[in-house]
Amino acid sequence: MNENCPKDVKIGWENYDSNGRKIIYQLINSELVSSTISEIARSNKILNVIEKIMSPNISLLHSKFLPKEPKVGKGTPGHQDFSYWKTKTNKAMMTNCQLAIDPMTHQNDCLQFIPGSHLGGLKKYLKQKYSFENSGNSFSLTLPDKLVNNKKMISIANATW
Repeated sequence: MNENCPKDVKIGWENYDSNGRKIIYQLINSELVSSTISEIARSNKILNVIEKIMSPNISLLHSKFLPKEPKVGKGTPGHQDFSYWKTKTNKAMMTNCQLAIDPMTHQNDCLQFIPGSHLGGLKKYLKQKYSFENSGNSFSLTLPDKLVNNKKMISIANATW
């Protein structure tokens, strides 16, 4: 798959599934591979909601496709998304949208969050390495367990909006 990807697409690989196959953990800039993902990410329905939250001056940093089957591969560690995109010049003026293509349940390890955790700024992280084979980048900043194992954690299992 690496040979056929546009140069800005990054693939994070898992080592192997139970059948010994290498599996994709994440596909960054997936809008460059799928016109459907690109259309959804830039749809007026999505943009109208984001503009109400942020401002009319918004842009798509990237889309990320996370093909995750229950009990296959590793989970996503507790983290704050902005820690991955922080630079010396940007501000924490970013938001994420999730489009679940399968039901969000506890059995398939749906998204969880701690309400108000964005108010305390970035936390101190533990570093782990996950490589993007086609880019040489490393990935993963994880929050310590004492911050992630929080009684205030809310799951979005079976949420309807």
